[in-house]
Amino acid sequence: MALMLVVEQAVQMADDGLIAHPADTLDDMRERFLLYGVRAPFGWISRLRTYGKKIQNNTSSLGYIYWSDDEQTLSYKGLRLTMTDFQRFARTRVTLAQSDLEQLFLLHEDEERETVVPLLSLHQLQDNLTHNQRGWNFLHDRRNRDILTVNGERWLMDRLLQSDSLRGEFLEIRKHDIQVVWRLSAVDNYLQQVDRFLHWLLLLVHITGGQPIPWGGGG
Repeated sequence: MALMLVVEQAVQMADDGLIAHPADTLDDMRERFLLYGVRAPFGWISRLRTYGKKIQNNTSSLGYIYWSDDEQTLSYKGLRLTMTDFQRFARTRVTLAQSDLEQLFLLHEDEERETVVPLLSLHQLQDNLTHNQRGWNFLHDRRNRDILTVNGERWLMDRLLQSDSLRGEFLEIRKHDIQVVWRLSAVDNYLQQVDRFLHWLLLLVHITGGQPIPWGGGG
């Protein structure tokens, strides 16, 4: 607010013809009123603000989070959460995420995931976290070639093109101009399913990842 008042005063003086340009008086008023340590209201406000922040940093805030003696129940204001409830919540979210993931494979009722989706040993995958090239991920790591028996970037597209039912659901073939176009409604619905799965996945990563072990405390 103080800065706006100074700017407004400078513009008004220029409009009144008292100065050639607002910047001429803007610098003068800034040095007189808006610098820390000057004998002006702004200097007093700055010192008071600094004193208030020091009190805030050195004063403990009122706590609202309490653990039970057996460390199995967490209370926050009016909320009470047991570890059993939290574990049940996490299991339910995992089930929902797995269900959404199966839908992303575009499985039909007469298909089983084990016979359609390639088997993948996740624990054998390797990644190079120091690789900072844009677009690079563990799929491009040479060490994973023997583990990734299919082209993951093309698998879903190949499955769609090879399935008559999926082609009819997602693609429209125009005979008059021999073009293949996407059915936008089906594509939009699929992308919404992707967003919902990523939502559950992000939530699960957050609530199950835990807090990093402090340096030197992982013995």
